[in-house]
Amino acid sequence: MRRSPAYRSFPILNDAAPTPEALRVAVQSLSPGRTFIHCAHGYGRSGLFSLAVLLSSGDARSVEDGLQMLKTARPGIRLNREQLKCIQLYADL
Repeated sequence: MRRSPAYRSFPILNDAAPTPEALRVAVQSLSPGRTFIHCAHGYGRSGLFSLAVLLSSGDARSVEDGLQMLKTARPGIRLNREQLKCIQLYADL
């Protein structure tokens, strides 16, 4: 998968969050179509990025709506305070 021309890597340290602007740039750089999102644990960083994609695409109307969608699909999703602050600021961009 990493050899695909559409592959993108957006390293985020465990339990950390990017700036809302960096998150916006990362989401905007995605190719159209299906997107696979992953991190080492699949709870915080993947949830943060997935939520940003849902908000950007209009599939989620709010952070709360998007979190509910993600938790329905993956109950273990949990964003820490820093990640929640980041996504709230991202939603306000």
